[in-house]
Amino acid sequence: VVYEKWVKEKGTLDWDSTDPNKNPLVSDDVFDPSLTNLGKKQCLKRYNEASMLNPEIIVVSPLSRAIQSAELTWANGKKSKNSVKIPWVAREDCREDFGLLMCNKRRKVSDLDIFIRQSISPIVKTMTKVTYDKMFSRFQDCREAEVEKMDRIYNFLTEFIRNLPQKEIAIVGHSSWLFNMCNVVINFDDDDNQEEGKESSLLRSPLRTWFSTGEIRSMKVTFTEREQQKEEIDK
Repeated sequence: VVYEKWVKEKGTLDWDSTDPNKNPLVSDDVFDPSLTNLGKKQCLKRYNEASMLNPEIIVVSPLSRAIQSAELTWANGKKSKNSVKIPWVAREDCREDFGLLMCNKRRKVSDLDIFIRQSISPIVKTMTKVTYDKMFSRFQDCREAEVEKMDRIYNFLTEFIRNLPQKEIAIVGHSSWLFNMCNVVINFDDDDNQEEGKESSLLRSPLRTWFSTGEIRSMKVTFTEREQQKEEIDK
């Protein structure tokens, strides 16, 4: 909302500026914002869609808007197929960009606990505790580089998601993070079949486009060792 209002009234926004007069997203006023009323309505509209899925675990960014999106969309901790409450876990590595922008800096654990008790269903209290926001602060007055975010997403998928015992996993994150995952980190089957010199139709497919608030996309992800992948390419 702040971004859209700024662009409408003043034009372009300098994303890398530390001056609030040039970049309103570095102001303390936008620190870890909650969902707007519109955002809440958008999430609630996804309720029926989410009810058709059966995640065995819900992995969520610890930023307030992501926690709220998960709670509104996933039916207040609905039960899985065997009537067991779905576990929730907060992960630092599925957060939006680190550094500079206050809208992407999360609350302290103590403040997050208060926020959860006041706004979120009890099931979310089972989230793994997250430490002080060292991940954000280590970037000081600069934003996380795209290659750093790519590596973070790659490690999240290969070191965490890959090793989970659950097979049906819901990840509640952020548009930029998810867009990066689908366009840079994950290799889709059709990627190797595109003819050189022609525009990829995948760039216009639902899996490659920008994510709207509360939007749900389902995909099957498989992991291949680099050596095995090389052998398949050589063939």
